[in-house]
Amino acid sequence: MKIDIKGTHVNISDFDEEEAYQIGRALELESIERYQKLLEGSKLPEVSSVLNTLIAEEKGHVARLESMIRRIGGDPKEVNVVEFIDTGAFPNLSASGLGTNVITSGDTVALLGIFFEELSVSYYKELANHTRSEGGKAAVTELIREEERHLEQFRSLRQQLTEASA
Repeated sequence: MKIDIKGTHVNISDFDEEEAYQIGRALELESIERYQKLLEGSKLPEVSSVLNTLIAEEKGHVARLESMIRRIGGDPKEVNVVEFIDTGAFPNLSASGLGTNVITSGDTVALLGIFFEELSVSYYKELANHTRSEGGKAAVTELIREEERHLEQFRSLRQQLTEASA
């Protein structure tokens, strides 16, 4: 399977359902780790609240994807996502100066959250286009709805922070 990312648009070729779920699981685990790092730098209660909520929900996504992997006869395993992604298009946050170990600005946290959630929504929409089983498609559709809700939470947080600073 190959994943091409341009901005937040995802395209999957040479689709393999188990690999797709394994990659989704790996992306969710990365989101948890990323949000935990952002939480460590957060000094604003509203930012911490959103991040804590999303960490818990992303853990639920990991469990759901593990169930989907087992349902098709696989075992959840560590996956090096970079093996599947066109690395020329993969966002390099450290090089851009947006490494999560230095972020304390609530607005930057919200902007990064928006970017990561847009990427997740795009990945799951592409996954839904390739998923043939009705159960798999329903589960991926639910993940899309939840990631879209996460996206709205970050947009709302950004709006709230903008209004508070005005």
